Amino acid sequence: MAVQPAHGEAVSERVIRRLLGGDLEAPLQALHTLLVGKLDRLAPLLGPTVTTLVSHRDFAVAEAAALLANRWGIPVSVDAQPLPLFYKLELNGPLEVDHALTDERTGAMRVESELGWTQMLRSTAQALAKAADVDELTIRRRAAMFIQEWGGLEAFGPQAVTRLEGQLRESGRKALGMTLLLGQTCATSMS
Repeated sequence: MAVQPAHGEAVSERVIRRLLGGDLEAPLQALHTLLVGKLDRLAPLLGPTVTTLVSHRDFAVAEAAALLANRWGIPVSVDAQPLPLFYKLELNGPLEVDHALTDERTGAMRVESELGWTQMLRSTAQALAKAADVDELTIRRRAAMFIQEWGGLEAFGPQAVTRLEGQLRESGRKALGMTLLLGQTCATSMS
C-alpha cells in the first residue's frame, strides 16, 4: 500500500503511526514493517516517533527503534535500564515452582522467580487467561513485572515478611495493652 501513488502512502503512514503508539506488540510490528519494508522515505514523518521508542521498556522495541533510527541517520541516545523480568533466565520445566524457592512457613519467595510469585494464584491466572484468551504464562509474567516494579524480594521476600511480622507483633502488644487498660478502667468504674 505504501508504494501505491496518491493516498496509499498517506494511509500507510497513518497506520504505522497508530501502531507505533499502540500497546503490546503493536510498536514492534510497526518497527518490523519499517525495517523489512525499506520504507526509508517515511523517515521525515515518523523519525521523531521512532526516536521516542529507543527507551521503550520492551527491549525488543527499543532495539528495533535504535536500529531503524541508525539506518535513517537519526542520532539517538539510549537510557540504560535493567531488563524486565520476562527477559531473565527461564529454566525449562513444568509451570509449577520448586518449593525450595519459597519459605515453607510464610510462602515468601527466596529468589526472584516470575512463576513463583504467582504460584499460589495459579487458578486465578488460569481464569484470567481463559477470559482474556491469552496464555497463562502471559498473565503470570505480567503479574511478576508488577511485583518486580513494586519492590520484588525487598518488598515481599523473607526479610520483608519478618519485618511485617515484627510490626504486627508490636501492634498486637499495643492492642493487648489497650484492651487491658480498657478492662481495668471498666472494672474500676463498676466498683
